[in-house]
Amino acid sequence: MNSKWYIFAALWIASLAAAYFVGQSASRGLTSPALANQSAASAPKLSASKDGSTITVDADAAAELMAELQDEASDKTRAGFEGLRNGDFTRATWMQAAVDAMSMSPSELQSALDEVLAMPAGRERNMLVFSMLERWGALDPTNALTYANSLTSVEMRTRGIGQVLEGWASKDPVSAINWLNTNGDNYSARIYGDYLRDIVKGYAQSSPESAFQYVQAMSDATASDRRIKNGALREVINAMVEQNQIDQALTMSLAMSEGSSRNQALEQIIGEWASTDPEAARQFVDSMADDASYSDLQRSLLRSWANDDPAAAAEWLSAQDPETTDQARLATTLIASWTRYDMEAAANWLNTLPQTSELDRAVGLFSMQAAQDDPAAALTWASSVSNDQGRERLESMILPMLREQDSEAFEAYLADSDYSDDKKQQFRELQVREGRGFGGFGGGGFRGGPPPGGR
Repeated sequence: MNSKWYIFAALWIASLAAAYFVGQSASRGLTSPALANQSAASAPKLSASKDGSTITVDADAAAELMAELQDEASDKTRAGFEGLRNGDFTRATWMQAAVDAMSMSPSELQSALDEVLAMPAGRERNMLVFSMLERWGALDPTNALTYANSLTSVEMRTRGIGQVLEGWASKDPVSAINWLNTNGDNYSARIYGDYLRDIVKGYAQSSPESAFQYVQAMSDATASDRRIKNGALREVINAMVEQNQIDQALTMSLAMSEGSSRNQALEQIIGEWASTDPEAARQFVDSMADDASYSDLQRSLLRSWANDDPAAAAEWLSAQDPETTDQARLATTLIASWTRYDMEAAANWLNTLPQTSELDRAVGLFSMQAAQDDPAAALTWASSVSNDQGRERLESMILPMLREQDSEAFEAYLADSDYSDDKKQQFRELQVREGRGFGGFGGGGFRGGPPPGGR
């Protein structure tokens, strides 16, 4: 053990014994004028022994030792900030500094923020600043707001105020809401909505059901009102799901008046729920077949489920009744997720569905994904799209990819097509359109040829 800590422990025990003795003497009326004079003349002596040696110090020396040890402990627990001061700007150090900040007082936070803001700018630094402002907002919102409002960067200032409000609302949501009601006219409708969402997020951390009731009572008369309300609902529901309060969230959402806000709340719950327990979420969605939100709930379920187990999601979708389920729209949602992971499995499943015009968008989306690796196969898929304009649009995006990869195959495709010479020339002059098309597409591992089943 560090000898300094050994001495401190011994002195601490000795000081307790001395305090007990004095207390007992006082309680028995044993304090004499001589003892009083001695106490006034000098502080009590404290002793500690180690390895046969005796160390004697007075109370003042013990206090100094305690302060020194506390400083050492503080230095050890602030390793992240020490690393930043020494030029260690690795992600682990920034993260450790964020942990360090959670034990800081308001005055320490202000000094530390001054240091951090003088460090090289970047995402990690900014995230630490926002974390510290949130902490400060929970402890001393008035001064934290003043500090955040003094930041010279518009982005940092705007986001920083939001973080202070979030921290404030985690401790005192009513005061944070009142502040925004008083000062809201100073901000645009969008920033006001962002700040309200920050407040609700903080509120939901400590009292999610109360936060839900507050959001539920918000106006949804205008498009701006609905945007703000739906954003706040998302924050509350996220918090309730994280805190395993799904049943409460469902009960409160179902009790809302029918409309977009209720549907948004239910969709958000299903999306979050399906990411952790898709089977339970599926059972709930199936029970909502007669509800106006049913179709949207299916899509929310499928979108989240497909990121976890697309094959299981596809099996469920294939079993749905086409009379009550918009399979084509849901197929597009599934394909958008599945093709990021397994093009071949997605292709095989897509070929099990009836070839209808309603499926054009799913086929088009698959075609664009496949084109990243195999433009020739992708064109075969694109040719099965029934809508002429949609098919030509797909070809105009895929053909330049084929030309870059295989100019002979490109010319052969044009020669076999029914396009006019002018149109063929237009295709020859087209450039590859990066990141555009049926909603934006990424590549990924498809090496298949023409789709099975003649599609």
